[in-house]
Amino acid sequence: MDPERWGRLRALFDATVEMSAEDRETLLERHRGADPQLVAKLRRMLAANDRPDALIDHSPVASRRRNLRARPH
Repeated sequence: MDPERWGRLRALFDATVEMSAEDRETLLERHRGADPQLVAKLRRMLAANDRPDALIDHSPVASRRRNLRARPH
């Protein structure tokens, strides 16, 4: 995958990873027509992330995000 395509995939992942399932599906359907292969890859990444044993869940970035969301405002 070339760097530009990876950048688009990563941006979409970052935009959708914290969304509700309904909002996520809306965004994915909106992008599917333009690049169905990219959306298919994104769906696989999101499914892997949603698994309880996902490596992404244990990353320092994911841990930091969880800590920030848990803080009282």
